Amino acid sequence: MKNSKVIDEQAKIEALIAQIERLRTELAFLAQHQELNQLEQVSSLALDRNKEIEAHLANYLCVRISGFLEVAIREICKEYIKNNSVPGSQLEYYTNQQWKRGLSFRRENILNLLREFNKEWATEFTKTKMPNSGDLHIAIDTVVNSRNAIAHGEDSDITLSELKAHFDKIKVVVEEIEKQFNP
Repeated sequence: MKNSKVIDEQAKIEALIAQIERLRTELAFLAQHQELNQLEQVSSLALDRNKEIEAHLANYLCVRISGFLEVAIREICKEYIKNNSVPGSQLEYYTNQQWKRGLSFRRENILNLLREFNKEWATEFTKTKMPNSGDLHIAIDTVVNSRNAIAHGEDSDITLSELKAHFDKIKVVVEEIEKQFNP
C-alpha cells in the first residue's frame, strides 16, 4: 500500500505534465494561426518564446520530479521505521533529524541508504530495469543532477519529453524501493 503523500505528489506531477502538454498544444496552435502578413515574423518570435517557456517549464518540472523522488523515499523509510521500531525511539529521532535538511537522492545515495537497512536490498535495487526503456538508474541521476544545476543557477538542457520519460522510470524506482521496505 502506497503512502498517501507519495500518491498525492505523483498525482500533482502527472497533472502538471498534462497541463504543460495542453499549454504546448495551445501555444503551437496560436503560432500557426497568426495573421498571414505577419506570419513569418510572429512565428519566429513565437517559436523562440515557446522554446523559452518550455525550458522554464522543464526546469520547474525537473525540480518537482526530483522533489517527488526525495519525498517518496523519505516517506517510505519513515513509515518502515515507524512500523519496525519503538515509538519515539532514538532511531526515529535520528532519522527525522537527518532528513530535516533534505537529501540528494542520486543513485549512489539511494544504494547507500538501502545498504544501511539491508545489504540485499541494495543488490536487488541494482538489478532493477524497465523493459525496452533502458536503465532506470540513469533517469535518477539525470533528474537529480539537472535539478542541482538549476538550483545553483546553471543552465539545464533537459527537455519536457525527456522529463516525462524519466518520471515514468522514477515511478518504477519508487515502486521498487517500496517493495524492498514493504514486501
